[in-house]
Amino acid sequence: MKEKIILTPVDFTEVSEFAIDHAVHMALSINAKVLLLHIVKDAAAMKKAKQMLQVHIDEQKDKYPSVDIQGIIRIGDIYNDISNAAIENDAQLIVMGTHGLKGFQFITGSRALKVVGDSEIPFLIVQKDAPKFSGYKNILVPMSLEKDSKQKLSYVKTIAEYFQSKVFITVPKEKDEFLINKLKRDLAYSEKFFKDAGIEFEAHQLEKKNEVDAYLDFASKHNIDLFVIMNHEEGILPIISNNVQEIITNSLKIPTFLINPVSTSDISILGNYIGIG
Repeated sequence: MKEKIILTPVDFTEVSEFAIDHAVHMALSINAKVLLLHIVKDAAAMKKAKQMLQVHIDEQKDKYPSVDIQGIIRIGDIYNDISNAAIENDAQLIVMGTHGLKGFQFITGSRALKVVGDSEIPFLIVQKDAPKFSGYKNILVPMSLEKDSKQKLSYVKTIAEYFQSKVFITVPKEKDEFLINKLKRDLAYSEKFFKDAGIEFEAHQLEKKNEVDAYLDFASKHNIDLFVIMNHEEGILPIISNNVQEIITNSLKIPTFLINPVSTSDISILGNYIGIG
């Protein structure tokens, strides 16, 4: 069986600890190895970085003795080497901490193309000062009218099965009859999908006045502890939309599972990334 690997970039700050916490619990659920990645600018920094990373690995192994935790160091930059390291090590998931809009420009700024926008490997993004990990009991999955919106359901199914989660699907209110009918079909598909998997499921309509505010208001009322969203492509180049940026850095500090669309209509193969089957 193919080894499952979760890659977690670390910079030895507090936010790395939050990310590792989520990575380890995800690894426990899918029987994966956690690979800690530290990036240095040049060879001169390598010796000290190796020492620091080994101390960090030993500390994590003491905290989580049942999880295989290893580390790698790369010379390069965060804009290229996170995705490259994930690909080279055949990672199924990248769990990454964010310092917020100011300190996490490689996710929320123009260079997001190089870190998230062109990766078919999903990201679990955890904010600094996020609530202590206690599982993903309630998952919010915003559904939209984009043709690839249903692709995320395979990931949601896997997470919900492992963490015995309840899934909340939200759809926007529409006035156009064609769009209403499409959303109804998508909801019917989602309901059957989760019912067949034995996963508890609810669907809700939200006003479109401000999508992100509507999501956060809903999340607060329903104790949501994980967002699962798609980074929909616009035009030729994949980009990080404003809504996605706002959800990643949401004020409730809820972790975000971010998926880029893949060029297939068969959502069943998506589970290969995180270990379905």
